[in-house]
Amino acid sequence: MIDTYEIKDGRKMRKITYVWLVQLMLYLMLATGCVVDDQRAFTYSAKDRAIVKRGVIENMTTTMLEQVEVLHLPTRAITSVSAIYPGTSAEIGFRPTQLLADYAVLSWVQKGKQMKVDLEVPQVAEARNKGPLTLVYRVFPDSHVTVQLEYKSEKDRN
Repeated sequence: MIDTYEIKDGRKMRKITYVWLVQLMLYLMLATGCVVDDQRAFTYSAKDRAIVKRGVIENMTTTMLEQVEVLHLPTRAITSVSAIYPGTSAEIGFRPTQLLADYAVLSWVQKGKQMKVDLEVPQVAEARNKGPLTLVYRVFPDSHVTVQLEYKSEKDRN
């Protein structure tokens, strides 16, 4: 985005437009922000994190939830479900792993309206001795959402 050349004192000088400077500053800010965010994703201590083997999203409302998505931060793990009927749940099983997320963003469409809630993911290190936990999101009427870690033995599930 070099505009023109000027000659001053026998030298060629570049005249740089403001647009180019703004673009350069935005690029540097974005690049720095991405690097800082990526580094922050690896700064947490995993040794005291709970072990999780299932995730559940429960619909406690009287209407269907559509396009349900959970984004965990800073890990950026995403889970999505096309629909959850009233009074039912969507369950996602995976191999037991440490819960490395600190925050979650739960979004869904309800009665044609886009909803979004930011949540702090609970960390229960003392529960590690009980065995793998289940991360449970519950969506209540009026967009109230809770998230908690629950221990359920195989006997409790059946």
